[in-house]
Amino acid sequence: MKVNENRAIISSVPPFINLDKRYVDMVLNSCLEKRYSKGEAVFTQGEECDGFYIVKSGRVKVFKLSSEGREQVLGMFKEGDFFGIVPLFDGGPYPANAEICVDSVLIKVGKDPFLEIIRENPQISLNILPKISKRTREFTSAVENLSLKDVKDRLFSFILDEIGKRGTKGKDGMTIDLGMTHEEIAARLGTVREVITRSLSKLQKEGKLTIEKGMIFVTKEQMNKTM
Repeated sequence: MKVNENRAIISSVPPFINLDKRYVDMVLNSCLEKRYSKGEAVFTQGEECDGFYIVKSGRVKVFKLSSEGREQVLGMFKEGDFFGIVPLFDGGPYPANAEICVDSVLIKVGKDPFLEIIRENPQISLNILPKISKRTREFTSAVENLSLKDVKDRLFSFILDEIGKRGTKGKDGMTIDLGMTHEEIAARLGTVREVITRSLSKLQKEGKLTIEKGMIFVTKEQMNKTM
């Protein structure tokens, strides 16, 4: 059962979509499934890269730490996502840290078997490029926000982006439960919890959003203004 489960998961991940069953089985044979507990490290910055990971269940954050120990989250990965793949191509170490957010199950694809499969089937590289390009654009946008916007504006942009991805549409606007603590949001935006709390209060006073029982609501009018 687990073999068929993992085959289906691997076949649905961008590098391996529409890949011949023979190659999928080659990937499957090189995989290692592991359970992780919340707070456990998957890899650390500077560690030698020996494979990449697919999230079978749970959630993983990839982040860097400043010299003062402040956390800057670069990405959050959920079921069906993959991460840690870029160092396989440039030969370098992992460029950031990866940590488990909730109890999770990951599938690790080994470096050497993966590169061997790519040599036999270059289509895999072409499958990966659009996803990596999208992430590069997201990182570019994040750097721009950190450099050019204050925290309040970064926070509002972040909320609008999350609403666009997974918000609930209503008659007068959209609603979302971010499912994140203020501390977690702060790590995504390069600031601290207290500043996020103050910024949310300011956004409410300015009428850009309302918060009720943990749900954030943004009107159609406000969303249209930002487009």
